[in-house]
Amino acid sequence: DVRRLDRSEVRLGKLLSRTVVALTSLTNLADVARDMDVAKTTASVHIELLARSFGLIALHERDPKRQGGPSLTRPRKHYLGDPAFAGIPAAVLGGPHHRTPHLVENVLAIAMFRHVERNALESFAVPQHLFQWRSSNGREIDFVTSTPAGTLAIEP
Repeated sequence: DVRRLDRSEVRLGKLLSRTVVALTSLTNLADVARDMDVAKTTASVHIELLARSFGLIALHERDPKRQGGPSLTRPRKHYLGDPAFAGIPAAVLGGPHHRTPHLVENVLAIAMFRHVERNALESFAVPQHLFQWRSSNGREIDFVTSTPAGTLAIEP
């Protein structure tokens, strides 16, 4: 996909390395752009490319103003579409190594995503039913979704 769409493999490698380092942490577009050494719009295009190629799940906060849909302006968490991708930066690019606890959370993110997203193939970039939550004082819950019985919150 990278070559076919005439995108930079170097920039994509930087994004993948940054994702491995920041796995399970909140990520904002300005930090991603800085780490990739590009403009925010370019970083956004590469994030979208990875998401559309099933390489990245961008987990947003739920926005009550958007009928409970994803907040597109707040920081989000990026998870790898396959935990095996975490080995690429170290093995191929000489980049950072993954941390096992973060991969465990990544596997849980994939499982939750597959369970709750009804149209999963089209929602890697902006899931519509799986969210993360953060309070104003910095507390967080990694996975939040609605169920017929109410809200399900999981903090591994």
